[in-house]
Parts: sequence; structure tokens; C-alpha cells
Amino acid sequence: MILFRFINMFKIFFIIFMISSYAFADEIKGETKELSLSEAIVVAIKNNPSLKQLYHTKMSSEASVGMAKSDNYPSLDFNASSNLSDTKNIGGGESVSKNANVGIALNWLLYDFGATNANINATKQTLEAVNFEYNAKLSDLVFNVVDAYYYLLKTSEQVDASEINYKKSELSFEIAKNKYELGLVALNDKLQMETSYLKSEIDKNKAINDEKIAKGKLLLLLNLEPNKDIGVALPKSELEDNIDESDFLKLMENAINNRKEIASKMAEISRYKYEREALDKKDLPKISLTSDIGSGIKNLDGETKNYSGAVGLKLSVPIFTGYNSTYSKVQKQEQINRVKEELNELEASIKESVWSAYQEYKTSKLNYDVSNRLFVSAEQNEKVAFGAYQSGKGSMLNLITAQNDLIDARNEKTASLYNYLISRSKLLKEIGFLNMERFD
Repeated sequence: MILFRFINMFKIFFIIFMISSYAFADEIKGETKELSLSEAIVVAIKNNPSLKQLYHTKMSSEASVGMAKSDNYPSLDFNASSNLSDTKNIGGGESVSKNANVGIALNWLLYDFGATNANINATKQTLEAVNFEYNAKLSDLVFNVVDAYYYLLKTSEQVDASEINYKKSELSFEIAKNKYELGLVALNDKLQMETSYLKSEIDKNKAINDEKIAKGKLLLLLNLEPNKDIGVALPKSELEDNIDESDFLKLMENAINNRKEIASKMAEISRYKYEREALDKKDLPKISLTSDIGSGIKNLDGETKNYSGAVGLKLSVPIFTGYNSTYSKVQKQEQINRVKEELNELEASIKESVWSAYQEYKTSKLNYDVSNRLFVSAEQNEKVAFGAYQSGKGSMLNLITAQNDLIDARNEKTASLYNYLISRSKLLKEIGFLNMERFD
């Protein structure tokens, strides 16, 4: 009952979700709109063909459970027949008869030592496996959207940074050119500053191109046209960190307990076990209730009419099936053994992924803090170098070096922020805690 309540709740959620997401998806197909991360996830789920396929698979599996339950109900058959019989005797004479019969037959399985229930449980486990597979695919999709969304934010900020760098280089080049025209610096100083200025223009063009590519990748992930004009924004809540990284073994335990891929494999093992149980019970006797009610008319002229009725119990005992049952049991046991090995391999793979994600998260968190301090230092150094060069007290080489350091520090600050956010989302995904609700 709990399983079917879950399915009914899923249906209600799916209908509400589809109505709301259709309205939003139509909106973003129109004019330019700033797309929040939670909205991007909603659109991706609504438009993702793999999730739609799994939804229909879920509904098909639910129907299979109903089909399995049908064996608990009686079957009724209506029978009708009519025949003409013409018999000619050797000694002469002929006999013609016309007959018509109608009847209803009932067959109801009363007891089969639990074989039917085992089949029902097997189909329920198939349904659960599909449910867990759906949730696993959903988690993958959420992470892919988060990854693409943060990468677009990263490239957008790099465009802004490249514009700042470009304007600073342009200003420095103008100062160097004016000093050269006044005879205050050598031609080499002017050319070096011009080279730095032109390089900043190339970097700006590259950043703009990277942003366009990132935007196209996100839109394609949402199953939208890649040339759609949208805006993105970093949620303020995303800078809040609520991961307890003090106990790595606890994170590993959470991964094993929460990853839907593991739950799907365990449901698959249970399914094969129930199927094996059904095969065992299939070798045992079956008791059925049978009943027939009928009426017949002979010669169709009212000469003879008869009515019949019968009720009884039928006992069926399998004796020999040509070793079909034996080999079927061996097949199910081997399927159980195979999935168990797949489960062991999956657990090992998840542990490795959690360990890698955990280390990436810790490193990115440290780098994020260091990069902020690095940027503050590089920004102050560039201001000092620029002021000194502008007043004629500093060298052009020191200014170029300071500006390049600031460019690297600004890029590192931007990259470290989004590397940190992505690594955090990846760790949450690996331990089974990444879902849509985190970005509402």
C-alpha cells in the first residue's frame, strides 16, 4: 500500500509540475528573461526526454503489478456453439439434427502455496527499481544543470573582468603613448604597453566567445534553442555552506544509504528472489474452484431442452516439465549472483567518487578563501604601480607585471568561486543529497 501511495503522490506532483513548468517554459521562449537556477532545473526536468521515457516506464511497471494481481480473481468465460449433423445410414434413411448450446464457465484459483503473491512482489520490486532509477537520473540532471549554470556565471563574470582589464590596459597604453610623444619614455615602453593592451583585447574577445558557448550548452541542456537570449544570477543562499565535512566516514555512509543507484540494484535483487520463490511454489499443487452452467437445445424445434450445472474443486500437481523449472531456477540464481556483483562494483565506484569529490571540495574551499586574499593584494599592488608610473616614479615593467598579476588574481577569484560551488554540488550528488529543493 505504501508503494502505491507513493505512485499516486508522484502522479499528482507530476501533473502539477507539468502545468507550472509548461507556463514557465512558454514564457522563456518569448522575450529575454533572467533565469534563476531553480527555474533552469524545472525547465530541464520538464523538457528532458530521458526522464519522460522513465516516467512512462514507471506507469508501465505499475500496470504490470495490476496484471500480476489479476491472478487472485476468478475468470469467467461465456461459451456458445451451434452445429448441424446429417447422418445417412447404409440401409437407407437419414438423420438430421441441429444443436445449440450456451454456457458460462468459472475458474478461480484458491490456493497455490504463495506462487501468485511471489509474482506480485516481483513486479512491485521491478516498479521500485524503476522509481529509484528515475530518481538517480533526476539527480544526474540536476547536477548537470547546476554545473552548466555555474559555468555560465563564471564565463559571464570573466567577460566583466576582461572588460575591466581591457579598459585599464587601454588607459595605461594612452599614458605611455602620451609620455612617448613628450619624450619622457623610450619607444620600447610604448610598444610593450601597446602589446599588453592588444593582448587584453584578445582576452576580452575570447571571454565573450566562451560565454556564448556556455550559454548555448546550458540552453541545449534545457532542450531550448542555443541562441536564446537569457540572463543568469547567483543565488545569495548558494554562498551558505551547510556540509559537515568533519566526519568523512559519515559522508561515505550517507552515500551508501542514499544513492538511488544502490537502492535500484537492491530492488532488482529482491525481484529475482521473488521470481525464484515463485518458481519454487510453482512446483507445488494448486487448488482451483471450477463451475459450469449451461443450456442446450436439440434440433432447434423444441424437441429436447436440457440444463446443466456443475461445481467442483480441481487439484493440479506438476509432475514433469522437461527440466524447464530446474533450469529456470538456476537462471534466476545466476541473475541474483550477477546483480550482487554489480552492486559490489557500484558501491566501490561510489566510494571512490565520494573520496575524490570530498578532496576536490576541501581543496576548492581553501582555494576560494586564498584567492579572495590574493585578489585584494594584487588589486592594491596594481593601484600602487599605476600611480607610480603615472607620476613618473615607477617603471613600465612594474606596471605591466602588476596588471598581469591582477588579471590572473581576478580570473582565479572568479574561477575559485564557481569551482567551489560546483565541487560542493558534486559532493552533495555523490552522497545522495542533491535535489531540486536545495535551489528553491
